[in-house]
Amino acid sequence: MPSSDLDPVRVALVGAFVVALLAAALVGPSGAASPSGAAADASATPTVRVANAELAANGTATADVVLTEAPEGLAGFALDVRVAGDAARISNASYPDTFGLTTDPAIGDDGRRVTVEAADLRERVQPGASDVVLATVELSGVAPGAVNLSVEPRQFDADGGAAVEPATDAGTVTVRDSERADDGSSASAADAPTSGSTGTSIPLLTTAVGGAVVAAVVALLAVFALVRRRV
Repeated sequence: MPSSDLDPVRVALVGAFVVALLAAALVGPSGAASPSGAAADASATPTVRVANAELAANGTATADVVLTEAPEGLAGFALDVRVAGDAARISNASYPDTFGLTTDPAIGDDGRRVTVEAADLRERVQPGASDVVLATVELSGVAPGAVNLSVEPRQFDADGGAAVEPATDAGTVTVRDSERADDGSSASAADAPTSGSTGTSIPLLTTAVGGAVVAAVVALLAVFALVRRRV
């Protein structure tokens, strides 16, 4: 029987190299996702977003008004929040502790509008900040139905004094019949999609890792089969 020209140690090293290549192929794309995601965040358009809310016809709920991106910080802002339709009314508004100077919320149009203004005197909102809560609007249910909760920026200034013109993203207020209300009537509906999307990532990651392991085993078997054939 002819002898093999392959050193068993070399064969083992080749097998380990194959496994390393497969692992790099798996880690490479996921590792590259973070920088590309960071680049996307840096170039994202600042948006003033109003959260969704759900409540009973005789209940209350709150909806946050959030600035998604502040690439140059935030010196101050003024905005209006409006509710369309007759299913709900704005009863109050409040500010987070972030802002050192605020004005009393001005409610008008019979509860269909509120104006809020604040200044970041303590420079809490630094350049690059994200998901900055500007104000929280309190809503009161009037009748079953769904209404639009929109936002109208009046003035936004960056830390350097430059004017900012953010995009807007309205929320939806859903008012249920009070007879069918439960303990969660004042909960915001904005978190539901986030929870669902987070749960789907684990099975996908498990499948990818399992596929890489199987591929590594197949590659090793192929190397040893080649050696055995040449022995």
